[in-house]
Amino acid sequence: RRELAFPHTRRVQWLSLEEWKLDPLEGPRTTVYPFGRHPSNVLEVEKRLSGAAAVAIPAAVRSPGSSLPVLDPWTTRVESAIRRKGQVILYGPPGTGKTWRALALAKELAARHAFRKSTDQLDAEESAEITGLVRVCTFHPNWGYEDFLEGIRPQATNGVISFHERGGVFKALCVDAARAPEKTFYLVIDEINRGDLPRIFGELMTVMELDKRDQVITLPVSAKPFPVPRNVFMVGTMNTADRSISLLDAAVRRRQMSISAIVSERIWR
Repeated sequence: RRELAFPHTRRVQWLSLEEWKLDPLEGPRTTVYPFGRHPSNVLEVEKRLSGAAAVAIPAAVRSPGSSLPVLDPWTTRVESAIRRKGQVILYGPPGTGKTWRALALAKELAARHAFRKSTDQLDAEESAEITGLVRVCTFHPNWGYEDFLEGIRPQATNGVISFHERGGVFKALCVDAARAPEKTFYLVIDEINRGDLPRIFGELMTVMELDKRDQVITLPVSAKPFPVPRNVFMVGTMNTADRSISLLDAAVRRRQMSISAIVSERIWR
């Protein structure tokens, strides 16, 4: 089919060609308008997109069974985003429960996959194992690639300082995930927009995409092959009152789904 020769055009990938009526309407009936004002419409879009991309969804994060309690609408929406993207960012003003929600979300999804139980149904031993499946770190301006993936760090031995290779928090998580492919591992990154993301992620910016998982890259420090397993997922939190939000890397914005995490009677505003 011959394309129209208009100067201001943009290529798009159509995930669904179905038509459905928005109820309630999002805004004036113009060609393009902002979307996401009503949670029922957002859930409908997430459901349709998730169904359209079912082939790319890893089995590791599928809903384990019907005997579990039904997830609330907000958690269902985030779970759908993680299925499609592999990572998600929860954003909101200070004090709205972003970190609490991120930890609760990661533990709930990990428990459902590992034990076919909700977090409130776990015993002490199972709860301890969930702690190993969900790791937490906080980004700040001093964080770098050597803290997240790997680097050279000084070590004092008998008064003599030497330098040794040391893996970071994400590398350790990926190593554990590769050893247990039947489980899902989550890294909760608090205050993700306070770090220098291109410096922290490095070449992971490419292989963190869900369709590029298990693709092997060579680490620059250890010169060893390193893949990001498909059973590793990231949940970040972002403070919208922080000026550093304007510096959030565009490559990260494209690869991560952003969802409001405001704790209130109505989660979306």
